[in-house]
Amino acid sequence: MGPVGKAYAALVAAGELKPDFDQARAVKALDRFAAEAAVQKGGWLQRMLAKAEHHRGVYLWGGVVRGKSMLMDL
Repeated sequence: MGPVGKAYAALVAAGELKPDFDQARAVKALDRFAAEAAVQKGGWLQRMLAKAEHHRGVYLWGGVVRGKSMLMDL
């Protein structure tokens, strides 16, 4: 479990969040992205200037008040 997953699990365990299947899927995607970003070499400027095909990310889409911003903050 990555940093987002740990933070999310702590909030669920504390009762601050209710378990949500879609949020859990987003957490896994964010953790995969964080792990890939940590493996990339070079500074942030070098990564930003790299070719477009090397840029990967996570696109969160969903209804209002689904927790997208909260997950990004984690």
